[in-house]
Amino acid sequence: MENYTRNAKWREFQNRTRAGKKRREKGLRYGKLAVLLLLVLISGYLIKNLMIRAPEQEKETAPPGLVETKGPPELTKAELQPLISDQPYFKLARKNFIVNQNGNIYNISTSLNTDLQNYLLARLDRLKTLTRGKPRRIAFTVLEPDSGRIRAMAGFDLSDPQSNPCTASDYPAASLFKIVTAAAAVQEKGFTPKTPLFYNGGKYTLYKRQLKNTRNRYTRKVYFDDAFAGSINPVFGKIGQSMLGCEILDRYADNFGFNTPINFELEVEPSSMAILPEKPYQWAEVGCGFNKTTTVSPLFAAMMAGAVVQSGTMHLPILVESVIDVDDNTVYKAEPSVFKNAVSKNTADVLVQLMQRTVNRGTAKKAFKGYSRDPALSGLTIGGKTGSLYNRDHTIKYDWFTGFAKSKNNGKKLAVSVIVGHGKYIGTRASMHARMIFKEFFENHAVSEKQNKNQSSG
Repeated sequence: MENYTRNAKWREFQNRTRAGKKRREKGLRYGKLAVLLLLVLISGYLIKNLMIRAPEQEKETAPPGLVETKGPPELTKAELQPLISDQPYFKLARKNFIVNQNGNIYNISTSLNTDLQNYLLARLDRLKTLTRGKPRRIAFTVLEPDSGRIRAMAGFDLSDPQSNPCTASDYPAASLFKIVTAAAAVQEKGFTPKTPLFYNGGKYTLYKRQLKNTRNRYTRKVYFDDAFAGSINPVFGKIGQSMLGCEILDRYADNFGFNTPINFELEVEPSSMAILPEKPYQWAEVGCGFNKTTTVSPLFAAMMAGAVVQSGTMHLPILVESVIDVDDNTVYKAEPSVFKNAVSKNTADVLVQLMQRTVNRGTAKKAFKGYSRDPALSGLTIGGKTGSLYNRDHTIKYDWFTGFAKSKNNGKKLAVSVIVGHGKYIGTRASMHARMIFKEFFENHAVSEKQNKNQSSG
């Protein structure tokens, strides 16, 4: 019995010893885990407070005058204007040029097609040598309607040789405003090319008696497309006065961008149109363009034609493609942007038909005679609008053509405006200049233009 009791106590002692050992081992494990967790928490705290806050502390203790570098500054159009203002773009013969402003050197790249630009400059040089029929003022503006990129800008003004005649906005709009009136008649009154209209008297006069709804044996019937193509003043005067009125004319002028500043790399005054609610006869004058108060620039005239062929969308013009500084950083890059959504696509489609009628059967017919047999021009859809009006002093007869050409093959589009200020003798008409521009570009430069685009995009 004594031995058994001793053995039982020994086994109990051994069990207690083993249990204590297990408790100590378990406690040691938990202790290690607790220490490890504590180390992780301390490390996280140190990383958060030392590594993340290090830049702030460094910034706070940085020496005075030390500025953080964030890359080259980008130029806005407003900052670009004084940088490039000294360049004579209306006679620029190259695509790129260098500007040194206060020791900062920039490489300016334009959107000009140098081949077309130099073709027009050579044409202008020949015109300057004429003794009979030399223009007093002349301006060519050529742009791509789908981007607003200017492909050529050339001209001269004998009375002010340093001014840019392409951005001057003092030219009377004349019958170019019929584009706006026609757009309003189509979109607001449901006109179609074959809407019948009536007038009395001459085509190019605008007497108050011609604005009455008189029907007699002298009344002439004309369809809307022929009235537009023939630029018949009394028809458009009646549309402006009796069918549209002041409010609609003013709204559609705004839709096209009249009286609106153009965000462009060069300074250009807005094209202007003013109409008074209390003067119905003025509504007729504005509607047909028979006034000298509505003015446009050649740049804006090309934008109007571009809007028509671009389904009603008018893009802001682009002349400066990019600016690169001396460290080869691009500090300015042009991006196409919309200026105005002038009209709906359906209205623009009707305007395209009206402007085609002008070239085929209207006031530009003589200049474009036989173009359907020309190897280059026959592949184009061509439309336009002419206009003519003397200046206030009756010393210059302004002669307009603004229009478009679209390739039937690849859809390439071009918008052109030409204005010629004839002196004592009438020289080459604006519509004839436009024909030669279309032919020159699509015959000789359209392919190289596409190749240049592919190279630049690659």
